[in-house]
Amino acid sequence: MTRTEEKKLIQKALNGNESAFSTLYETYRPNVIGVVKRRAQDPDVVDDLIQQTFIRAFRSLPQFRGDSAFGTWITRIAINVCLSHKRSESIRKNWMDLLEDLEYAKAAVSDA
Repeated sequence: MTRTEEKKLIQKALNGNESAFSTLYETYRPNVIGVVKRRAQDPDVVDDLIQQTFIRAFRSLPQFRGDSAFGTWITRIAINVCLSHKRSESIRKNWMDLLEDLEYAKAAVSDA
């Protein structure tokens, strides 16, 4: 797809053309899948991250300036979605570890 065709398709999508949205989705979905699968192994998580990527991209479509190709832009969104997920996962794990330590401490105090 040329940059001119891409720009026309994006403009149509911005005007509410569902076919244009669908074409963008089908065109860039394989790339997004590849990016996400390299960063997440759980198939359920992969599906969620792919969905989040397209939701963020289509919500942010009015801010797409066209300085880069749409494929580059949506790839960056996919990477950011994956990084955000990893940070959230790490925070959740730290909280779970902290709660387990707290439960262990409570049990030790009550045993004493």
